[in-house]
Amino acid sequence: MHWIRHLAGNTVRLLLHPAALGRLALLRAFLRVEFKRKILVELCGSRPTSERVFGQTVHFSDYNIFALVFSEVYRTGVYYFPTRVASPLIIDAGANTGVSLAYFKTIYPGCRVLAFEPNERNFELLRRTVRANGWANADLYPFGLHRTAGEQWFFDYNGLPGSLSCGFWEPAEAGPAKSKTMVRTVRLSDYIDQDVDLLKLDVEGSEMAILEDLIEAGKLARVRRIIGEYHHHVKPDEDRLGEFLTLLERAGFGYHLHAPLPPPFPERQAQNFMFSAYRKAGA
Repeated sequence: MHWIRHLAGNTVRLLLHPAALGRLALLRAFLRVEFKRKILVELCGSRPTSERVFGQTVHFSDYNIFALVFSEVYRTGVYYFPTRVASPLIIDAGANTGVSLAYFKTIYPGCRVLAFEPNERNFELLRRTVRANGWANADLYPFGLHRTAGEQWFFDYNGLPGSLSCGFWEPAEAGPAKSKTMVRTVRLSDYIDQDVDLLKLDVEGSEMAILEDLIEAGKLARVRRIIGEYHHHVKPDEDRLGEFLTLLERAGFGYHLHAPLPPPFPERQAQNFMFSAYRKAGA
């Protein structure tokens, strides 16, 4: 019954709201993915490891996780951004296995993308996705992004194939970790030498460190738009949202937040929400 409500609710929303990829085309893709997940994967036990979406092939380890990310990226259109540039430069920080990259290549085929993904399993699938599509101008980096370059422990908190819950925060702060690996970290500022049309951030709690690096290096001025997920209370007693938004304001950005959390409000509970920051006129 929950799945039926989920299907019906999203069908209505897709029909009522405009979409960059077209309402009916997006609805067909959404229904195909959902029925395949429910019937072939859950009921029949099939284990597909790739899917075609809008002419692009995406590789992954788990279809349920793919369906979740597909819904977040394609159904909502959260990473859509207007641009008059024929070949926009996009930085995909936290590229996972390539669903967001496929979306960018669909709406802007001529875009250049710098994709960063420190999870070794995800990065290999990301590389397979890029090779399967023969995408030009897609540069892949198996690094984590942080305020400083070096090496850090990288923790996986759910242990699922194509894990969506990894980060640099310590297990004592975020609960027990399933595994940890040492990964190389780099400064995003070292990779920016021209204007960036979109910085997409899905970095599981490292968004403040990346923003601080860009400010310190004087590179935030070259970023026109940021769309990302802010991870509030990853560390239960750390409250830096005001500081994060103040840094954006001082740099000349306006922003919108989407932070659903039904009352009664809990204390110190992790809350993830989306934000879109855009350059104000004259900034």
